[in-house]
Amino acid sequence: MIKAFINKNQIIVSIVLPWILLCLFLNIKYYQDGDINALSRYAAMRAMSMEGTFQIDEVKWSMDWSQAENGHYYSNKAPGPMLVGFPVFWLIDHIKLLVDKKFEKDYRRKETLGYEHKVLLPLLFQVIPMCLLVFFIARYLYNTGVSPIAITFMTVAILFGNTASLLMTTWFGHSFAACLVLGLILCILYKKWILSGLLLGLAILSDYSVGLFIPGLIIYLSQTKQLKSQVLVNIIIGGIFPGILWLWYHWTSFGGPFSLPNMYQNPKFGGDSIARQFHFIPIPYFMLVLLFGDERGLLFTQPWVLVIIGVGLYYLWQKRFDNQQRALFSVAIVTFILLLIMNAAFTGWHGGSTPGPRYLSVILPLFGVLTALAYEKLSPMVRHILWIGLAVSVVFGGLVYGTTILAFEYFTIWTWLLDYLRDGKGDILRIVIYFLSFAAVTVYAFKVNMGVTKKDIYN
Repeated sequence: MIKAFINKNQIIVSIVLPWILLCLFLNIKYYQDGDINALSRYAAMRAMSMEGTFQIDEVKWSMDWSQAENGHYYSNKAPGPMLVGFPVFWLIDHIKLLVDKKFEKDYRRKETLGYEHKVLLPLLFQVIPMCLLVFFIARYLYNTGVSPIAITFMTVAILFGNTASLLMTTWFGHSFAACLVLGLILCILYKKWILSGLLLGLAILSDYSVGLFIPGLIIYLSQTKQLKSQVLVNIIIGGIFPGILWLWYHWTSFGGPFSLPNMYQNPKFGGDSIARQFHFIPIPYFMLVLLFGDERGLLFTQPWVLVIIGVGLYYLWQKRFDNQQRALFSVAIVTFILLLIMNAAFTGWHGGSTPGPRYLSVILPLFGVLTALAYEKLSPMVRHILWIGLAVSVVFGGLVYGTTILAFEYFTIWTWLLDYLRDGKGDILRIVIYFLSFAAVTVYAFKVNMGVTKKDIYN
């Protein structure tokens, strides 16, 4: 039994580890600054670190602010990444206090944010957690009979083939929330309900739209016959700590538990009223552009997601999934639809300068897991289309890697990034490194998959 356990883990490591090492290699030294979005959170963390307050009056480094009724300025972002990442940020700042005599006088300048802040925080709270989650999800899937090639697809899709993966090296917060959602799914699969409640609460605290995950979770519990009082109680117990953080932050900063930063944000971004920031009903044009448009749409940035959503809807209708597959697809698709409706009703539907539909990004990695689960049920033609779609996403990711995540919102995204590169603003060497290293790992992974498949057959 022990030998079988070791062999299984060795197989999982051989399938997943090359991609994890590639992800770490590409992301450890490299980061994308994130400009005004990330600066808003960094400003709040600097105020917390050096002044013991959430108020950014003295460090208002970007346009992304909210002015509360008390007249003070705060970050207009959900506070989860700031609160979770604060101990590391505080430690960095106080080491700088010890080694740099000018820092105490200059800390209000955004130039004092260094490589150590902008690389270490995303690395510790986004890149490494995402890699670990991929490993543990891969182990779960392999133990349930999912094939190595399906696990490989999932690994590449999560680490390189979606908007959340492109934002992993910046402190936008969306990749952090996406990690929490993936962790939540893993805990649900293992029926760790208290931990599920903790991760769900932290995810909502990090990206308010994750609250739209709750209807899907209820559907999952209902379909798997786990909608029981004890399960719900354990989820609520797990959510107590994030709930306390929610109350503390919003009451301290904005005067009430449901006083969100969006209600007081810079009028430049749609006004200081939620009603001014959202249309009463979603705009069909925005919905179509988010799905199929060349400015931000899934079709042009991660087409494999559209394929698996389409297949999932068809298979749900045809009742081709087993009970757990049906429940997981229901969670993902219901949450995706709710996020899409919310996004299409938002006046800033495009998400500003980003490499894809960032308000949908929190749920996108989950479709990598679903593809792996459904892989054996798919026809060869659908599998080929999925791989082609993933290849498009990987190539797009290489272009973003060598240019910028801050793609302008009102142009065809591929054209804009290529023009950015042609104008000498990108880094050709970085793109070459990306594709050469990706090609090398692809060749190695193909050999590993062939070897693992043969071993499974003979065993």
